[in-house]
Amino acid sequence: MNPAKLADRWPGANDREAREAVSLRGFYLRLLQVWYLLPLCILTGAVIGYVVYFCVHVVYAPAREYAGGARLYLEFSPDAAGNARDYYNAWTWKELITGDEILDVAMRQLIDAGYADEQEASNQVLPYDGTTAEIRDDELQLIPAILSDGSITRAEVLRSVTVKLPSDLRVMMLTVTNHDPARANLILSAMTAALSSFGETNENFRDIRVLETTPALLLMTTDRTTPAVILGALLGFLFGIFGLFVRYSCDDALYDTEMCARRFGQPVLGLLPRARDREDERLTSLVAGSEGELRATCAKVLAGAHRIAVFAAAEETDAAAKLTEDLKEKLGSRFGEGSCEWVTLAGAAELAEEGYDAAVIGIPCGRRGCARVDHILSVLQTRDVTRCATILYDADLRYLKRLYRL
Repeated sequence: MNPAKLADRWPGANDREAREAVSLRGFYLRLLQVWYLLPLCILTGAVIGYVVYFCVHVVYAPAREYAGGARLYLEFSPDAAGNARDYYNAWTWKELITGDEILDVAMRQLIDAGYADEQEASNQVLPYDGTTAEIRDDELQLIPAILSDGSITRAEVLRSVTVKLPSDLRVMMLTVTNHDPARANLILSAMTAALSSFGETNENFRDIRVLETTPALLLMTTDRTTPAVILGALLGFLFGIFGLFVRYSCDDALYDTEMCARRFGQPVLGLLPRARDREDERLTSLVAGSEGELRATCAKVLAGAHRIAVFAAAEETDAAAKLTEDLKEKLGSRFGEGSCEWVTLAGAAELAEEGYDAAVIGIPCGRRGCARVDHILSVLQTRDVTRCATILYDADLRYLKRLYRL
């Protein structure tokens, strides 16, 4: 796949647009080689989304709440002019519910039932059976034996009760919410009794009666596990796409001879296919073509060279030795049995003294090594070795076949 042969297979390959098209195609082909990472990121994101949702809404979620309610009918008494006193709105009832006139009656109901926490306007304990009295934070609390988690406090009643008025001001919706259904039912019973008593004692009402009562039931929350999983999968997909682009934007590996020529500005001898591609019968013609191009290019670039130093960008000793043997096999008939010798970077200081008049740098295809090649080139320049060429080994012929549409 010598760049000199590209123009024959790709019309207008010397043009900038054609080269950019080849580069873009190579970029997408390399992305497809790691396609499995994208589904893995999606699956990981979905699992993370599920775990986060489960932890937030199940493991560390607040205690479940129970809600009970009552619907009450308000019958107002007429004033001196005979008009009904129906000027009570939702805000007025909010103030009345939290006031002592109703709340005191509700607390008295709880005290009589043995579930109250304090006696208003007195520091004495109400004696009744089955309870224990103690003072906490200067407040008298009565703890009944029935409820192991403590008595019902005045503050708890205020937090639990809400009042709503529909468009019809004569109907009131009373709702009690609590983490314990038994306590919610107790507060609901006490508040409905207090409102009924308020309707009897307040001159603005003839009667406040309960139309319907609903016992406390568990408040069901919407299960959003599926949206959480979908959101996690989407974020995983976006993260995977971003990670792949970042990875390849920082990748300095070389995959074809054209990239190698642009990167270092040195002649490229060609490429040596990887072992499994050589054994693939479907790639026989490409293997033969690459070997023919390699011999032809070496005859031109290394003409007149009697001793060639071979460097390997990879640190593996076996790879460098294999590269040297391959070059001896391809070039031995022209330059002699000992013409190609593997030289380590430490031995580059004696290149001129040892009689080396050319250097070949082997670059592993698809693996990082460009920084090491830059260093080798700088060392060769200081040792006055001006004839230098590069070669790609372990080349992926399947990738090149798709790249150049061969």
